[in-house]
Amino acid sequence: MMYSFSLRESALALVQRLGERIEDVHGLGFMSPAVYDTAWVSMVSKTENDQKMWLFPECFEYILFHQLEDGGWATYASEIDGILNTGASLLALKKHLDNPYQIISVSQRDLTDRIDRARVFLGNLLNGWNVESTLHVGFEILVPALLRYLEEEGITFSFPARERLLEIEKQKLSKFKAEHLYLPIKLSALHSLEAFIGVIDFDKVGHHKANGSFMASPSSTAAFLMHALQWDDECENYLKNAISSSSGQGSGGVPSAFPSTIFECTWPLATLLKVGYVFNAEIEPAVQKIRSYLHNTFTAEKGVVGFTPLVTADADDTATTALVLNLLNQSVSVEAMLNEFEEDHHFKTYSQERNPSFSANCNVLLALLYTPDPSVYTSQIEKATAFLYKKFTDSDLDVQDKWLLLSSEIRSLMVHGENEPQKKRLHPSLRQEIEKAISSGCSVLLDSTAEFASGWLWIEKVTYKSEVLAEAYVLAALKRAADLTRDNISNHNANGVYKIGVNEHSALPNHTHSDVVQHSLQTNGNGSHDEEPVKNGGIENDSSTIIHTNGTANGYYQRSEWTADQEQILLGPFDYLESLPGKNIRSQLIQAFNKWLKVPEKSLTVIENVISMLHTASLLIDDIQDQSLLRRGQPVAHSIFGTAQTMNSGNYIYFTALREIQQLNNPQAIDIYVNSLIDLHRGQGMELFWRDSLMCPTEEEYLDMVANKTGGLFCLAVQLMQVETTVEVDFVPLVRLLGIIFQICDDYLNLQSTAYTDNKGLCEDLTEGKFSFPIIHSIRKNPGNRQLINILKQKPREDDLKRYALSYMEGTDSFNYTRGVVNKLKEEAFNMIHCLEKQDLEENMAIRKLLARISLEL
Repeated sequence: MMYSFSLRESALALVQRLGERIEDVHGLGFMSPAVYDTAWVSMVSKTENDQKMWLFPECFEYILFHQLEDGGWATYASEIDGILNTGASLLALKKHLDNPYQIISVSQRDLTDRIDRARVFLGNLLNGWNVESTLHVGFEILVPALLRYLEEEGITFSFPARERLLEIEKQKLSKFKAEHLYLPIKLSALHSLEAFIGVIDFDKVGHHKANGSFMASPSSTAAFLMHALQWDDECENYLKNAISSSSGQGSGGVPSAFPSTIFECTWPLATLLKVGYVFNAEIEPAVQKIRSYLHNTFTAEKGVVGFTPLVTADADDTATTALVLNLLNQSVSVEAMLNEFEEDHHFKTYSQERNPSFSANCNVLLALLYTPDPSVYTSQIEKATAFLYKKFTDSDLDVQDKWLLLSSEIRSLMVHGENEPQKKRLHPSLRQEIEKAISSGCSVLLDSTAEFASGWLWIEKVTYKSEVLAEAYVLAALKRAADLTRDNISNHNANGVYKIGVNEHSALPNHTHSDVVQHSLQTNGNGSHDEEPVKNGGIENDSSTIIHTNGTANGYYQRSEWTADQEQILLGPFDYLESLPGKNIRSQLIQAFNKWLKVPEKSLTVIENVISMLHTASLLIDDIQDQSLLRRGQPVAHSIFGTAQTMNSGNYIYFTALREIQQLNNPQAIDIYVNSLIDLHRGQGMELFWRDSLMCPTEEEYLDMVANKTGGLFCLAVQLMQVETTVEVDFVPLVRLLGIIFQICDDYLNLQSTAYTDNKGLCEDLTEGKFSFPIIHSIRKNPGNRQLINILKQKPREDDLKRYALSYMEGTDSFNYTRGVVNKLKEEAFNMIHCLEKQDLEENMAIRKLLARISLEL
């Protein structure tokens, strides 16, 4: 079978079809209608002219029409489809039975009969349901929510897997709080707001609306319309458009996502491009239109995209968009993708993912391999390859994935790097059998394309089909089959993908191997190496790698991998200061508050590490800005490593600490971290301004500064702990007070303690020109006498002048005043501790000891 030019014509026709629709005002989408989402839309009611009515009766008619004889609704390709479709439809039937409103096409008797049959069908499905084997995304929150809503309607179900289902739901929601949805952060949960009825205040999530919908989900948008106090015309119009413009074409059925413009443009294109179809954006308007749209969207959303503009980004759509753009000669960066989705051992699809996705890691790997210079991403390529290799071998080559139902489709993601010349080593009889099988397969595809397009292969909330995706896969399979039987096999690129702009019959040079991929695929999954060539089914494979990169190994420049030695250079100042023992007060504070908060050990370790990193980094910067000479009795870091290197080291740690925070997988934690760093720099900025402009702040202004700076770091620790625990008590006021007490004590000791003198020098705050608490009091006690402020202006290093300043401050009674303020604040703190302990919290001696340790004596 030879490569037919009509295949390319068919492929181009598909691309042109996408190009014609990509600028539709409502977006495009070919996902098949979902009974589940349609049922939710059918439950939207609206009051007009003081009369309540069902807003979308055509959706309810769709539900009635698609109820099966056995009482249930379609189980497309998995039992969870039937559970979700039937559960939502049963709820809709009950709502309409209780409130018929304007619908008179179905009698109460008919509805009651339908409900009874649906109840029996759903009960049977639940009784036989294997929860553990269910992979569909979000089922663990959608099904329990449906069961609760049905129970409120008097319809209850008891089934063997119920307890296990609720355990999985609890695990899924363990790090999720309703308040997360009120933040200006895009979360995947926005796609399923219907699961949070009675849990969230829908009036507080309206800011997430984009183009009239909530993450392009009809069911989620319907739930918002049903439960927000104020009616939203944009949401109503979105649902009308979803009914009329989606694949349901006005029948009343809506898909689980609409529009899906990015997804349903990039995935067909990627499928076609990866097998060698050539599209030139410079001469083909549809390709140019799609490329421009994708590039503009990718740029506008800063390098991470979802299945349609303005929805939560995911690794699959981001990677596939980057892949398509790079294959269409529109080079884009994948750095944002790595920053958003890279984990220690794999790439996540989105935040708070319960199980990593095999296909998502395949797509990320492909995106990395087709960047202009894959060698830049060697460590990430190795990570994804190792993850895929282990998943593939651990599953006996039968990988299950939450986004794809067919394991054959998953395996196809792994073969784009197969080594074409190996086919020449096939035994003649085996070659003949393979070619015969390929020919038969092509005949089936050509004769049954429409049937193949009707397959339920892809997963959203429920399984769906897509005619454009199906057509793309058929065309890809036929193209691959044609290429396999051609005599000039060697004309193919080693990874099966043509560079765009090259004639489809021309040869391309073989790409070079990535050393890191060689290493990953030479292992047998246990870290050992297979030294013998693999022999299987008549094929002898003596290649040490499966995947090839299109890197420029022979180019003038290749970016080297970051080394441990280079890392050590950057961390030199930080490591030096870390090696000098400090008071360790922040670690003690964390441990003391954990007596109450009971934070999981893994999270606590991350928080302790982050606070230690930030404290040390801030000291590096402080010592530069204060022109200090000693820190903890030793030379300051910048006197050894230089000012520029030390400042860079401190700033570098701020960002590496943020990466540590990402391990918590909690969007609130990142928000808290960013706000705390902002507060820290605000506090430091005001302190520097007062010093450099010689403006003495008021006591109130000083305490505000301390709350931002010292108190801010204290608060960061406890705020991070609070979002990682189930204890619902706010400890921030107490910890902020402790930070203020600590700083005032530190100010006092800097001027009065001989131990401080040994570590930092005599009255270091005077040498730095710093307005500390006792100094502020002394200056403001006698504002007409400018002796002290003039001494501060000179930043004295002479001990005699500093001792004179101390004598002056004794004369203004500033040290006695400071002691009185500290005693008053400590009494207030002890009272707060006592009040907290009365709120069903255990007695916390660790907090009391910590407060006692923060004193005016060393």
